[in-house]
Amino acid sequence: MELTVGAIQMESRNHDVEGNLRRAIPLVEEAAGKGATLICLPEFLPSGYVFHERMWDAAERSAGPTTRWLAEQAKRLHVTLGTSFLEARDAGFRNVFVLMGPDGEYGRVAKQDVAQYENWFTEGDPGRHVIQTPFARVGVGICYENLRAFLSPQLVEHDADILLQPHCCPVFPGFLPMRVKRMFEEEVRHTAGRYARGLGIPVVFVNQCGFLDTPTPMFPFLRLRVPFLGHTNIADSDGQILGQARGESAVLVCRVNLDPQRKTHRALPARGKWVAQMPTPFLRLLEFVDARGKAAYARNPRRAAAARRVLGQ
Repeated sequence: MELTVGAIQMESRNHDVEGNLRRAIPLVEEAAGKGATLICLPEFLPSGYVFHERMWDAAERSAGPTTRWLAEQAKRLHVTLGTSFLEARDAGFRNVFVLMGPDGEYGRVAKQDVAQYENWFTEGDPGRHVIQTPFARVGVGICYENLRAFLSPQLVEHDADILLQPHCCPVFPGFLPMRVKRMFEEEVRHTAGRYARGLGIPVVFVNQCGFLDTPTPMFPFLRLRVPFLGHTNIADSDGQILGQARGESAVLVCRVNLDPQRKTHRALPARGKWVAQMPTPFLRLLEFVDARGKAAYARNPRRAAAARRVLGQ
């Protein structure tokens, strides 16, 4: 079976949900016009990406502007469309990817492993990462999750036919040796091909472009301005890269093969919590920052009140 997929790389402006969704429409229309029936947009397309409590101002209810927009575009263009948004839930916030078809919602995946500075403002939520649709079992790995060991065994267990990898990944910020930064960038750039070859399923890797411009919670005096990696690409189930973008806005449309005979039925090799092929000290540093963020989020007295405001409570 073949499937025509679309990958949209675009820039999102921080805190501008309405504007970001509006600017995405012509790109979705372009992908649909080229024949794409499954289209993936970047992580945090509606809200943009910023490490500050102001990000909570762009949070939504479970059924909010983003889910309504997805439903409208999917029905109008007769496509299946997905992106993630910041959802207020109970006394906190989580990153949720919604996959919407022309006849309604197919499913949701919450980000389980939250990345670095995101931990100060969002919480992980374990759950199934494969969505059943009328045409395929669609796996979803949200950014950082694709570096972690839990994802590929779940994709194998639930027999995913294709994997979507929505990202919001910048050049790695921080005072690290250039060699390590380049290794990280290469790790991310080759994520789609590694999963495609390792699992024998097509992979759609989508990233933002433009710049990450944000304060940092660990270092309040430091403001980051670094480019997003871009490099959106689509890998077929044999690992061949069918199309790729650079650092600018782009729409990729490719036909991929969902051949069950290509599936390996084997998870990717892992080291502890990671499938990332990075030096152990670097991975330990990531774990340290993650832990600091989780602790700060848990004791933040403003978090619950911010969530309740979004929920109208």
